[in-house]
Amino acid sequence: MSLAYQIVKDLAPLARHFASPDYDQSIEYLQGILPFQVHVFGAQDQHNGWVIPPKYSVKKALIIKDGQVIYDGKKHALGVVCHSLPFKGKVDLDTLKQHLWFDQRFEDAIPYHFRNSYRPWNRDWGFCVPRSFYDSLEEGEYEIDLDIEEGEPELKVLDYHIPGKSDLEFVFVAHLDHPGMANDDVAGCAVGVELFQWLASQNPKYSYRLLLVQEIIGSQYYLNSYKGNVHEGLFLEMLGVDVALSVQHSLNGGSLMETTLQDTFQWLGLEQRFTGFRELAGNDEIVFETHGIPMPSLIRFPYPEYHTNLDNISIIHKEKLNEALDVCKHVVNRLESEIYIRKRFSGLLCLSNPDYNLYVDPGQPAFGNTDAVPLRRLMEHMSLMDQGDFLGRLCDRFGLEQKDALEYLRRWEELGLVDIYD
Repeated sequence: MSLAYQIVKDLAPLARHFASPDYDQSIEYLQGILPFQVHVFGAQDQHNGWVIPPKYSVKKALIIKDGQVIYDGKKHALGVVCHSLPFKGKVDLDTLKQHLWFDQRFEDAIPYHFRNSYRPWNRDWGFCVPRSFYDSLEEGEYEIDLDIEEGEPELKVLDYHIPGKSDLEFVFVAHLDHPGMANDDVAGCAVGVELFQWLASQNPKYSYRLLLVQEIIGSQYYLNSYKGNVHEGLFLEMLGVDVALSVQHSLNGGSLMETTLQDTFQWLGLEQRFTGFRELAGNDEIVFETHGIPMPSLIRFPYPEYHTNLDNISIIHKEKLNEALDVCKHVVNRLESEIYIRKRFSGLLCLSNPDYNLYVDPGQPAFGNTDAVPLRRLMEHMSLMDQGDFLGRLCDRFGLEQKDALEYLRRWEELGLVDIYD
């Protein structure tokens, strides 16, 4: 059994609310595989209007009629609205129905209701039930026994960093929350964990980071406190079902990660399924983009069981997890083959000065001498470049052969003006 499949099988049934005992259990489980650092945020860490909900555990969740339990919300992790308020008392049918949620697409599925987790200032009590149960309810009095244990607000983000020879960093991200579901997104977490277990033995040139977060809010809190050298990222989402892999582009497109994914799909003979930013689904990529970090997504979507209890281990395919893992490994290997040029100066250099002697004469058409134009464009770009770029992209941009560009840039390196990671 593959590691990724085993992780999904073990963690999917747990009630992985943002802050819950089952979330903590999931953290301990994953720390047994990789030495994750855990970043803990609390009530004092409010940021940009985001508020961490209280620690949360459902102790009892019963709907009773005529002395008989007709619904037990603890039988599935989705049976109670996420971060529901407690409630104990008697209600009539109309009142009860105001606190019941069902999925109109299915007769017997339990939906995922998550709004309370993102709006802890406006919570209510409630159950998530099958539509068949909702439709079967009759007039009368119902007793509700919804016992919720709460604690101090708490958010835990898992962070595993593999330092390379360069501190230039690529980040892979997935979200560990979504109680009781398998593909969304324990499958993404599982592929990330198996990828990094392999990557830890590779002695990489670049640095890599795996973040397992609570969707949106975990990334927001983490990026507000972490100041690193993340260059680009890839979000791993819903990778276990029998749906073709797609890539959602980053906000502006054209990142090295996206180019590498296109080459990887072609190399592995996969259908070229590329969509615009957040066209299929929206996740934490929007948070990273607001911090200037390009974040395409590797995703399998849509699938009919999405956001219901039908998203369970029965719809997870080992070969689909393995295929996504192969894509990610190939991407890493391609990234490792790239040569990165890091800039170590600021301002405009007088490159004709003998201290530098890096000036490239543009030539003049009147004298029949324009061969140096592509190299001249690279020379001008070096002062305009932000922090650095990859040699392959620079060569594609300016129409240069890599050997010619690298020979020229070695002269910059000898003067301490750039670092070259090859």
